[in-house]
Amino acid sequence: MRWRKAGFVDETDFLLRSRRQRSPAEVEMQSILTCVTQAHNPRLMLLAGSVCIAGIYASFSVANQAVRSEGAARRNWAGISIVAAGCTAWATHMIALLAFDPGMAAGFEPIMTALSLLTGIGGIGLGMALAVGRRHRLRRLAAGLILGLGIAALHYLGQASYRVTGQVAWDMSLVAGSCLMGLTLFGLALMMAGERNRGLRRFGAPLVLAAIVVLHIGGMSAVTLTFDPEVALPSTAVPPATIAPILAAVSLGLLILAFVGLRLTLHARAQQQQDQQRLRDLANIALEGLAVCDGEVIATANHSLERLS
Repeated sequence: MRWRKAGFVDETDFLLRSRRQRSPAEVEMQSILTCVTQAHNPRLMLLAGSVCIAGIYASFSVANQAVRSEGAARRNWAGISIVAAGCTAWATHMIALLAFDPGMAAGFEPIMTALSLLTGIGGIGLGMALAVGRRHRLRRLAAGLILGLGIAALHYLGQASYRVTGQVAWDMSLVAGSCLMGLTLFGLALMMAGERNRGLRRFGAPLVLAAIVVLHIGGMSAVTLTFDPEVALPSTAVPPATIAPILAAVSLGLLILAFVGLRLTLHARAQQQQDQQRLRDLANIALEGLAVCDGEVIATANHSLERLS
């Protein structure tokens, strides 16, 4: 996001005046670099990244708990995971918007802000419903694209709810580029998350984080704000000071959920180890040689098979 004031000349104004001397690709890259390095409060951006990481971990942990559960418990955990994922994307985006300094009075249109959150949760819910328990990669890829559409809609509805005392112009090539790259990353994330190989599954969460970062940086770099004293904020605009406590509460909830997810993961691993040890003890009682295979690899074998070998 870039802004200009009447009578104020800075690197951004020079960039806008020199568009004719630079190629479109060079102008867009300079816009992104300026947005990232100069227009945002680094502490709030660090907070946004921390909330995003904690929320993604919490969402994936609770989603894994839903896969391990059955019946009503499975539906409940799945619902919590979907809401957590939507709140993660929304809180990350809104904190990053608060980190931006437009150089003029700003606020948020309340209905569109709430609609951005609900749209994100709906898109994530539909994508997760199509992806959970599916082994077909193309099915999970399609689910990831649907999930990505929901988060992209969340991002740009939230950005459109941002009101300033000035004129707003969009660079649609950057908008399209951020959406295309973000959707690709979301599709790959859900495809990786359902793989049997544990090493590949670990790429799921980082890819989601990368997709959210791409959407935010691309969207913010695509907007130019021009200060106009004749433009007033709507009377219904919510000031950033009012949004901040709401975001703090959502962030705290995601942090608590991340700890709950960690505890669930550790408990599931301990239970799995106990079950495996119980099976090994039972297998060792048998006189016959027994082996448990994972494809063509022997995962474990009892004492009888070891002696026979």
